[in-house]
Amino acid sequence: KFVNLKGVDRVDYITYLSTFDQLHEISRTKKMGEYKKYLISLVEYLYGYILRTRPLFHVDEELEHAQSKALKEWEDGNFPGWTKEASSALINVGARLDLREFNSWEELAALGLDRLKTALIALNLKCGGSLEERAKRLFATKTGGLTAKDLAKKSKSDKDKEQIRQREIVQLEAQVYKLAELVNSQRAATKENIQRRQARTDGEREES
Repeated sequence: KFVNLKGVDRVDYITYLSTFDQLHEISRTKKMGEYKKYLISLVEYLYGYILRTRPLFHVDEELEHAQSKALKEWEDGNFPGWTKEASSALINVGARLDLREFNSWEELAALGLDRLKTALIALNLKCGGSLEERAKRLFATKTGGLTAKDLAKKSKSDKDKEQIRQREIVQLEAQVYKLAELVNSQRAATKENIQRRQARTDGEREES
């Protein structure tokens, strides 16, 4: 699932083993639906591994504490990868479009996904979806499909949904950080074993 994430570089297994918990280095703009699915599968795998190898360990208590701490840091703007500086940078990427120059949503669509996204962000509107969905959503603000009252309601609704989405991602990331910490010695041992096998294989090739 990791290699299928958009905008994430493909890495070999040893590199992944060493860096899979460096989630703060992944841009927030890439932390969408597929990223959440990836985190869920990663948490499930690590959680199951710990239950099998350390059945008497109170892993649930550790995860609850980690999530509570993470949410407090997130609310204060201090959680890794979700700092206030990062939030401000995302908020300021929006640039309004003069819709008077466009006569249809098809003309807006010609601007491309990224430009429509920044224009929607500038209006505090939902910025995801297909090219057609974004163009129609933006054009609706010109045609009267959305009144000022509608825009205000939608803006609040979108912000609330975004807060919930971010909160869920932060909780999942907190679990990954804690679980990765708990299996740190096993990670090191696995990495060492793989490197030893690779070295042995290379030696066998040279002998042949």
